[in-house]
Amino acid sequence: MGNCARDGEENSNENEPTVSNSNVPEQMKLLLLGAGDSGKSTILRQIRILHVQDFSHDELLDFRGPIHINILEGMRALVEASHQFEIVLDDYLQPHIEKIETEELTADVISSLKILWKDEKIQQVFKRANEFQIHDSTQYFFENLERITSDDYVPTHEDIFRARIKTTGIVEVPFEYEGVKFILFDVGGQRNERKKWIHCFQNVNVMIFCASLSEYDQMLYEDHRQNRMYESLMLFGELCNSRWFVNSMIILFLNKKDIFEKKIQTRDLKMCFPEYDGGCDYDNATAFITEKFKELNKRPDKKDIYVKFTCATDRDAFQKIFDEVKVLMLKESRDI
Repeated sequence: MGNCARDGEENSNENEPTVSNSNVPEQMKLLLLGAGDSGKSTILRQIRILHVQDFSHDELLDFRGPIHINILEGMRALVEASHQFEIVLDDYLQPHIEKIETEELTADVISSLKILWKDEKIQQVFKRANEFQIHDSTQYFFENLERITSDDYVPTHEDIFRARIKTTGIVEVPFEYEGVKFILFDVGGQRNERKKWIHCFQNVNVMIFCASLSEYDQMLYEDHRQNRMYESLMLFGELCNSRWFVNSMIILFLNKKDIFEKKIQTRDLKMCFPEYDGGCDYDNATAFITEKFKELNKRPDKKDIYVKFTCATDRDAFQKIFDEVKVLMLKESRDI
């Protein structure tokens, strides 16, 4: 995830005027929605740092445990996938595989993780990461394993942006901009969490929907038969046309553009959309996906979909994107 922005590409809507504070409500309710693993929680952490307050030293330390668990889960996923792909791991790895069946990173476990990650067959499995369930940041964490497993390790912003922590329930983040109070609600994206969303739906000024561009060749964690891109499209279509959001502004974050830009070079979008004929071109592919989402809007004459391409782990680029979004929200609020 990280915003490797090209000039002008994040602006899908031209002629966006500056904002006057007249007729802007004193408080705006924002709802952050999307399927699981779309990057919503990372976006929420970014917004908190930008507009509320940075994470304290103790709060950063709270991420150590989840990050260590992400590392262990990543390696266990690789070992399990080796069986799925019938890649037989060498016998000498077996003691190391047994050691990672834990939740604690001892010196022995760390040593075993390093040996496993360097193994040629494990790397063969990792090259097929799109074919099984593994977190996007697995490579990043293993490349930083020495630092992350040190005794005095304090997670950096990039570390916490990349940490995978499943959102359960509802998280509320208030912040202020241009004299207007915003309240941003984030809710769990997995299917079993969505039933809790309904309690947040009343009087929403802005619905921000987050979808991962790079998920077109991946399946859901909770349903290995369902393609993630199709799940996001289905969910967006339901929400975009819901009675709850008739008067709400809709912003679509197409996230993980950095991963997508690399993936599209070798993984044709046609595997997800047979009708796609744009080849391995990033601009063609993003335009096609954008249209797939926008065509789900049943009231295009009355409601615009504002699209932004994001990489939520890139702090500077995300700040630029969100500055534009705030102006859009204040401008649109005059008509809500």
